[in-house]
Amino acid sequence: MSTSKFVVIFLLCSISIFAETDSQYQIFNISLNADVDLNYASPVSRLVYFDSDLYLFPKNEFNQEVLELNVNSDPLASVKQANIINYKWEGDKDNIYFGYDAKVKVNTLIKRIDYKISLPDQFVEQENLKYVKPSKFININQDIRKKADEITSNSEDLYGAVFDIAEWIRTNVKYDLNTLTEDAIQKSSWVLENKYGVCDEITNLFISFLRSKNIPTRYVTGIAFSDSVEKGWDNHAWAEVYFDGIGWVPFDIVFGEYGWIDSGHIKFFDSIDSENPEARWVQKELVAELLTHPKDKEFFFSIINKI
Repeated sequence: MSTSKFVVIFLLCSISIFAETDSQYQIFNISLNADVDLNYASPVSRLVYFDSDLYLFPKNEFNQEVLELNVNSDPLASVKQANIINYKWEGDKDNIYFGYDAKVKVNTLIKRIDYKISLPDQFVEQENLKYVKPSKFININQDIRKKADEITSNSEDLYGAVFDIAEWIRTNVKYDLNTLTEDAIQKSSWVLENKYGVCDEITNLFISFLRSKNIPTRYVTGIAFSDSVEKGWDNHAWAEVYFDGIGWVPFDIVFGEYGWIDSGHIKFFDSIDSENPEARWVQKELVAELLTHPKDKEFFFSIINKI
């Protein structure tokens, strides 16, 4: 019979940016630092290991190139890097520091859509099926289907339909940072009903409209520069739409950039839904559970929420 003990983990992530600008590209030095304080519920508790997956780091894309990526940690962690950076520490720890320093070159490149692409029929390529289905926050109801059909009733091709939907959202859904949605993501159906939100919600609704038309669309998380933000850089969300023969094309409704994004956008990762907790790098409280076996004093550590 095991008994449960709890430890509260306080995690603070911060990102700092330095930019070198040219007419054709920008080079950014990005530093992400995360500090974790572990406060144990019992004086006899000990930590077997601490394991964390970090999603918020730049990757090579069609318009951005990772020139350098140096991970760091204190105490020294075992690190594995692929689509995520996995850090693992063995043994008792009270304070953990980890992060990276990266240099990223972002080019001003636009994927040209210089020919008409028909709206998709019911057939979708196998690898894109997950991008036409509803998800937790990017939901699809009858109102969303009806409005998407109404908006695109006169659209002649795929780009026209995507453009018309983007413009309807930009002119009918208010971008408002002074709302509760900045800290709590709302579903697409809520955004359609209330007509306001931040980049998360606006992107959710955009994707729901397109998926209701069987158009593969995915959610993108990154950072972007904006004059409307006091510190200049902030976490940001936009979308990528799949165009047959061209690939994934970015659309940022908040910035009014349809089919392209400026070089002040740095992409970290894309996903099916905006639910992912790793999409947020602001301060969080994470709860971890320690399971203690009274007989042999073996401990097992598991993280309920990861970064």
